[in-house]
Amino acid sequence: MRHLLCCLILFQACSSEVFAGPVTIRILALNTLHRPAGPPLADLATQVKRLRTPYPSLFLVTGGTSPPGDDGWGHPSEYRDTTALMNALGVDALALGSQQLDSGQTIVRQLISEADFPVVAANLEGVPGVLPRVYFNRRGVRVAVIGLVGADSRQNANPRAIAGLTFISPLEAAREQIDEAELTADLIILLTQQDVDHAWMMAQALCGPPAPVTSVPILIVGQHTRTRPQRPARIGNCTVLQPQGQGTMLNVMDLALRNGALQTVNGQPPEDRSNDGRQAP
Repeated sequence: MRHLLCCLILFQACSSEVFAGPVTIRILALNTLHRPAGPPLADLATQVKRLRTPYPSLFLVTGGTSPPGDDGWGHPSEYRDTTALMNALGVDALALGSQQLDSGQTIVRQLISEADFPVVAANLEGVPGVLPRVYFNRRGVRVAVIGLVGADSRQNANPRAIAGLTFISPLEAAREQIDEAELTADLIILLTQQDVDHAWMMAQALCGPPAPVTSVPILIVGQHTRTRPQRPARIGNCTVLQPQGQGTMLNVMDLALRNGALQTVNGQPPEDRSNDGRQAP
């Protein structure tokens, strides 16, 4: 009986995977993957493999990709399209972008059916297979990844391509998803198709004064910028990462967490801009 009791206690301790830390999670982020301006395919695959080795990691892609059947790289490739390329690279999640939506719902459904990774968009309704959020466990750290289509996607897309789809405010959808994700997540990632200004306004609304919407650390990964990204910065418990545009750089961020709190970003305390004068939307 004593032996059985010890086994039960050990099983419970091992299965609960309670996160205490310190644990460093590496985030690899690519802003679009549909132009030959990015690194050669072999170099990109080598980079991804090397960068994923030191820490438990997530490889996330925001926004546009070439539609299925389009190589999109301007030269012969062993990959039929960028969906196959992302499968081979081991992408963990893709936030649906305006380019896919503009290609039509048939193309979006084909992307979802061929992808080995989840496609996320919490503020879009009407596309079967698109998930609002997904969960990952990296060395006991439970990570919720929430997808958000840009606020301007409805205005910029071909009306016929998005007929029957419902778009929700990214901020409204983020608040709703965070309310549910914070119950089980140690880290929340908003994988968005937003430019740097909208990413900052969202961070201010979610994590700025008078109080953050959650105590769980939030990482906002943006899109739609062609300027070289600056050092990741923070508003309250929100950290903003704005990857360089058009797939020209594989962006890397290391987040060190301990006892449910974000300790450092890229090995240094993130810059705090809680009082930089930016206003919430």
